[in-house]
Amino acid sequence: MRIYTKTGDNGNTSLIGGNRVSKDDIRVETYGTIDELNSWIGLLGCLDATVSYSTFLSQIQRDLFAVGGRFAVNDDSIRQQLPRISPDSIINLEHQIDSITEKLPEIHNFVISGGCIASGYASMARTVCRRAERRAVSTHSCQENDLELKYLNRLSDFLFVFSRWLNIETHTPEKFL
Repeated sequence: MRIYTKTGDNGNTSLIGGNRVSKDDIRVETYGTIDELNSWIGLLGCLDATVSYSTFLSQIQRDLFAVGGRFAVNDDSIRQQLPRISPDSIINLEHQIDSITEKLPEIHNFVISGGCIASGYASMARTVCRRAERRAVSTHSCQENDLELKYLNRLSDFLFVFSRWLNIETHTPEKFL
């Protein structure tokens, strides 16, 4: 089977269900940004510093496939048949955020991204997550996605505390504004 179809050569693509839309459609932009985020999470999971979180990061990637799929369709009857993250996915993120936050020193200034490489990648993932969240908000006028919005919001919070924890775990000083 060939990977190329040539059907997108004119700037259009298919959503799940076959509807053709422009490649700059807000849905395509949203699930494309979620795919980009998924790649950053995958890269983050390849690092030695994140090995204790590899299972959790893999779960995030699976959740992001479900989140992205919800934006890749504009037919509600098809959307209802797609996998969806559960509220437990959000609760799991909150538990991880709380657990990591307990290990972090209190901050009184803005944190400057960077430090160790793993922290830098987590910060990159966080910024892409925030962009995905903004795109999802734009898509909200096209479809209902409250659970997905909450998930992306919590994920960006997790990535923030995770980036701080990675610096502390690798004995890399945090930088503040």
